[in-house]
Amino acid sequence: ESSIALRDQWHGKGRLRYAFAPRFVPSCTEELLRQTVAAARGSGCLIHSHASENVDEIALVKHLTGMRNVEYLDSVGMTGPDVVLAHCIHLDGAEMDILARSKTAIAHCPGSNFKLGSGIAPIPELIARDAIVTLGADGAPCNNRMDMFAEMRLAALMQKPRLGPKALPAEVVLDMATLEGARVLGTGGGDIQPGNTADIIALEPDCAHSWGGGHPAGAVVYASTPSNIRHVWVEGDPVVVDGSIPCWNWEETVEGCRGALRRLEERARR
Repeated sequence: ESSIALRDQWHGKGRLRYAFAPRFVPSCTEELLRQTVAAARGSGCLIHSHASENVDEIALVKHLTGMRNVEYLDSVGMTGPDVVLAHCIHLDGAEMDILARSKTAIAHCPGSNFKLGSGIAPIPELIARDAIVTLGADGAPCNNRMDMFAEMRLAALMQKPRLGPKALPAEVVLDMATLEGARVLGTGGGDIQPGNTADIIALEPDCAHSWGGGHPAGAVVYASTPSNIRHVWVEGDPVVVDGSIPCWNWEETVEGCRGALRRLEERARR
């Protein structure tokens, strides 16, 4: 009921979009998953969950359902163009085929996967099957650094020891972070074309850590960091100007976070 209330309060209000996010199969009943899918599809919301992140999870889902993780999600209707599954590391060929055929989006989270030692997702194999792959960061406790530039670099590098230096080119990774992400979220942006949403980032290439030129995609994926960002427009509105965010009070945000942390610590001591 609380999820329905949040959906009704926020979905479609301005730029806000709501997504239903059952955590993962072991913490959800089949009835809950089916009801979540119905509620989301009845209101045009995305469905997000975590899937096949570690081998213990795979074994537990097999024990509970008799099926592998993605196979089970598909059986309850939780695959399709409106579904985004984080991780998808431990997949067999049949599961990769299910994700590709159903156009289910995979949110690849390399920083989290490295930190938790979860494994290396078969991203080149999924892309070869024409699966939809985007980039994510997972939650802060599983990553600490919510940095899309770091995720791009890690995504491009982590496949190379396994499949060679050309395993996941910078151009593909840049598309994962921009074009594919925009398509999955339905923002109407992701590339600069007439009629598209004017979601644009302007980067300064000549920083000390990124100077040197080369292919633009390689420069962005391998050398750039958030400090390269000079300007950001969202639907044509400037939200970052000359490297600063004019509508954001940093000190107020930090103090709010400290207050929230104090309240959490007090609750933990009770």
